[in-house]
Amino acid sequence: MGRDIQTILARLQAQPQSVRFAELRWLCEQIFGAPRQEGSHLVFRTGLVDQPIVNIQPRGAMAKEYQCRQVFKAVRRKQETS
Repeated sequence: MGRDIQTILARLQAQPQSVRFAELRWLCEQIFGAPRQEGSHLVFRTGLVDQPIVNIQPRGAMAKEYQCRQVFKAVRRKQETS
């Protein structure tokens, strides 16, 4: 499993269905910090006005495709504002 932010971001954009949940969680923790809520869903504060949180949950070992797209969008917006 690749633990490189740029590699995971590229896969989030090109093949969101191929991202493992552990990779998505790791990416969110690197970019947004620790989740504010844990359980079946992990909720991360993004610091963005228009998308204040991202909520992720696994589908087996994989991340849900639509949540991968949401995380990708939030990461790109956060990078643009930094």
